[in-house]
Amino acid sequence: MGKHFLALSSKRAFLPEVASKEITKALDVHQAKPSAPRILPKLSPMIKQERPKVALEICCGHAGLTSALYEVGFNAKGVDWKGNKHKSRMPILLADLTAPNGQAYVRSLFQKYNVVYVHMAPPCGTMSRARERRVPKHLVASGAPDPQPLRSVDHPEGLPGLSEFDQMKVGKANILASFCADLAKFCLDKEIGFTIENPRNSYLWQLQSMKPLVRHQQTRTTPFQACMWGSRRDKWTSILSNMKEMETLHRVCDGKHEHLPWGTQWKQGWCFATAEECEYPLSFAKQLLNGQHYIVRFQTLHNRPCENKSKPVSPRLPL
Repeated sequence: MGKHFLALSSKRAFLPEVASKEITKALDVHQAKPSAPRILPKLSPMIKQERPKVALEICCGHAGLTSALYEVGFNAKGVDWKGNKHKSRMPILLADLTAPNGQAYVRSLFQKYNVVYVHMAPPCGTMSRARERRVPKHLVASGAPDPQPLRSVDHPEGLPGLSEFDQMKVGKANILASFCADLAKFCLDKEIGFTIENPRNSYLWQLQSMKPLVRHQQTRTTPFQACMWGSRRDKWTSILSNMKEMETLHRVCDGKHEHLPWGTQWKQGWCFATAEECEYPLSFAKQLLNGQHYIVRFQTLHNRPCENKSKPVSPRLPL
């Protein structure tokens, strides 16, 4: 076959010079040793990121407690609706808690964050027994409003025969109270600390949604006079909580200070003394947070180390 015979053989001398070089090159490539296997970098196992620990103040109003929480190092978020008439001390989350979407939003916070404490203060406007005290006639004659009772001992959920407007107010207050009760029950199930604040004689405590909480074996009601915690009046307030530490709030007026009067006054508009007592005094807010047991129990909530220098106690306290 002469020069046209191109059979691959180890006798490369029989191939034409050019063909021999090309085939030799092909053979060299074919016979090259395989490259070393590629070594991939070792992947670290994925670490599940923990949810941030936060405290919530529901119906925060002035957000005084939220502000105090931040002042002592807590990560806190206040929640109220856009119609909140109080000027909040810091930015808050807006949600209408009488509407399903607003309630769903607050519930979503428990999934987004690791909520470890919840404070709730449902508005007591329709719940207040101050409505049962009549404004003096001479003030009414001068134009002072005279709010009428909307509830009674026999009808804590709302008096029969209310006007459409008053029935709407009472209905919304009941929905809000029921939602707070549901959150408290959730906190009991999940072992989350909670507090609910309202006047001691508020009709809130007699609502069907609240009665089971008041009677629950893991909750306590602690009454105190606000003047002992920096208030200007001797208002009786109650805290319902699943935390034994809250019992340290109990105080009765010692008579060593003056009180501002109750009633209605003209201050660039008619003003009720009860409305002036809505904002928590800073000393009360701090006492709510700074008790020894309370700090130890929730010290992991702090953004900075807890500065409690007293003897440490177990973080899991009996309720």
